[in-house]
Amino acid sequence: MRCPNCNFKVSPDEVNCPSCGAKIGEETIERLLPLLKKPPEEPASPLPIYYRLLAGIIKPSVVFSNIAISPDPVGPFIVAFLNGFLLTVYFSSVLNKIFFMDMFSLLVFKSMSSLLSVELFYINITFAFLELVLVSFLYWLPFKLLGRGGKFNSFISMVGYAYVLVVLGELFPIASTSGSVIFMPKMLPLLQLLILQLHLYSAWVLGKNTKLVCLLGVAFMLTPGIRKITKLSTSLSLVSSYVIMSIAIIFLAGI
Repeated sequence: MRCPNCNFKVSPDEVNCPSCGAKIGEETIERLLPLLKKPPEEPASPLPIYYRLLAGIIKPSVVFSNIAISPDPVGPFIVAFLNGFLLTVYFSSVLNKIFFMDMFSLLVFKSMSSLLSVELFYINITFAFLELVLVSFLYWLPFKLLGRGGKFNSFISMVGYAYVLVVLGELFPIASTSGSVIFMPKMLPLLQLLILQLHLYSAWVLGKNTKLVCLLGVAFMLTPGIRKITKLSTSLSLVSSYVIMSIAIIFLAGI
């Protein structure tokens, strides 16, 4: 393509003409992915928390550009709490769908599952906050080392709000357990334990796979915020976000 101002031949990825500096257009990635298009006018004041929570998925360019320059701790706290809470609801729902034909075994299992649900709640809440800090640190560190990073609270705020997608994704496995009831017949305790472990493992895999897909979406949503903080192009911000999220997924899988 050529510059309409000076007729200089330029690359399709150029935003400004290298010869005269005239504005040519948007990056190719912004034309292909409208959600990453730079907002024409960014609000000077912080967007309301409810708007950040509800509109981040449909307007990531506007919302996360605003979060990058005006971070807040309230939204990420809410999202992290919901993340741990819904994860507990999911596994509690899985346990509550298991019934033993032997009444004594059923009473013992229900009593143990109630205690386990309480323990899982505290564990999941703690892990949700630790995960938020870990993923935020992995996003902040490389840009900081390259001299392009902003404050850590900007990254932790952006990651926290982007995890809204993970929270919404957790509704899918919860819904999938609504009709799955398992009746454990009378058999050897070892066989009952084996069937129980297989059922819990399948539930764990479903939850993990759903979260993996959501984390890839989180990387996409963080792109405008990274672009705003680091001043990188949209393409480089997108690639950087997916590379860092891939590393984060490996860390989380190891944990």
